[in-house]
Amino acid sequence: MKNRLDVRDNSGITLIALITTIIILLILAGVATYSGIKAIESTKYTKFVAELKIMQTYVNDWYEKNKDGKNVLEDNNIDKVSFSDEQAMTALDGASQEKEIDSAQYADYYVIDDEAKEKLGVEGVSQTVLVNINTRRVVSYLGLNYQNNQYWTLEKLNEFYNVEYTNKNASGDMDFSIKSEVVKQGQAKVTVYDIQYDGYNENWQVKYRKNDDSNWKTSDKLDFLVNESGIYDIQLINEVGNIIGTQTKPVTVTTIMPIYVGLYTNGDNSDLELVFSSTERIDTSNRTRQTLYAGPWEISQNPFENNEDKPWNDYNTQITVATFEDKIQPQYTARWFAHCSNLETINNMKENLDTRNVTTMRGMFHNCSGLTELDVSGFDTKNVTDMSYMFNISTDDPSGRKWSTLPYLDLTNWDTSKVENMDFFLESMRYVNAEITIRGNVTTYQEMLGDCAYLGGGVVLNYTSATESIVDGMLETNLANGNITKGRLVE
Repeated sequence: MKNRLDVRDNSGITLIALITTIIILLILAGVATYSGIKAIESTKYTKFVAELKIMQTYVNDWYEKNKDGKNVLEDNNIDKVSFSDEQAMTALDGASQEKEIDSAQYADYYVIDDEAKEKLGVEGVSQTVLVNINTRRVVSYLGLNYQNNQYWTLEKLNEFYNVEYTNKNASGDMDFSIKSEVVKQGQAKVTVYDIQYDGYNENWQVKYRKNDDSNWKTSDKLDFLVNESGIYDIQLINEVGNIIGTQTKPVTVTTIMPIYVGLYTNGDNSDLELVFSSTERIDTSNRTRQTLYAGPWEISQNPFENNEDKPWNDYNTQITVATFEDKIQPQYTARWFAHCSNLETINNMKENLDTRNVTTMRGMFHNCSGLTELDVSGFDTKNVTDMSYMFNISTDDPSGRKWSTLPYLDLTNWDTSKVENMDFFLESMRYVNAEITIRGNVTTYQEMLGDCAYLGGGVVLNYTSATESIVDGMLETNLANGNITKGRLVE
């Protein structure tokens, strides 16, 4: 008897062999299908890239003609993009993600469809494209879906965007201008503009560094922010990485907000008001305002070495009021009110005078013998190195007064850790009450407290473990003249 499982005969094949053969054929068919799909996808990619490159060469040529005053697209009545064309908007939005396009430039794109290509004599490009002659950008209208990604331009495909063209300015014969402006205290914006360059280039990079720094920084925009004042070297770099021009251009940058000093005057130049502000204000009253100073107030500009250096020195004895109209942040306040012997009132100083960057207060209130009230409790003195002559009254006081009757100075929160010079600091403040902690390595304190608290009041000098010997020296020098005492240890 034949085995029931034996279904073959001498001229056939087994069922198992047949099934195996079918499976192999299916696998081979799948491989062939996948390879065919990949081949089709690769062909689309090659065509997409080739056509955009061809289109780029046309755009480069139109760009050159456009610079010579001939707008080829306008002359041939080529339509610009319509914002109602949803597909065009999709293409431009997509291209913007690949390489940023300002949406304000969308209106500058032309539609190069079949009709436009015929008018312009464009050959070798079957797809519709959008072009911007001013920026030489080429964007595919429908794009390409390749390896599960959508592409609109050559940039994202890492293709050479400029195709091949002759850089007419390979020698680097070019020029540019630079400007800077303070955007906020401690920060300035530097801008490169008016680039004179007769080659092909859309995207610039800027290299910059302070002239005392060996490291260059790079900005992908034509403007950048810096946080330090100084002289900066600027270089321009084109989109393929070549430094344009052999020279570097220096620009002086300040990060300090300007300060305006004005004087409100009247007919007889008596009872004048000195005003400080961050802007040149227009007086809405009937008084006359004279601007005495305008510009950044930096230590590099040389503080007033002499009283005569002050722009308002000629008005010292006529000034009776000083006002800080809004917030200012100078780097020095040396001699600001020196010899203003009839100054009686200072308005808004605590609120609007920011002294965090001040390094010298030398003679700030020297010979201000008319003040009977002065609030300096809000001064930030952490960077001050020179406090000499700050409050003293000397024999050359224009009023003829020999001392101050100011009864109180709140110095308790002053940070003196960087102070080096306190010569004549409170000299002739005969009635003052004050307490101050000496924290820094004060190296000179001649007559710091001469005739101080001599007729009333008292001065207390606190100290740290590092400055106790300095305070002892101050007391030894000044104890004979007034009520001056050694205070407490402060850490």
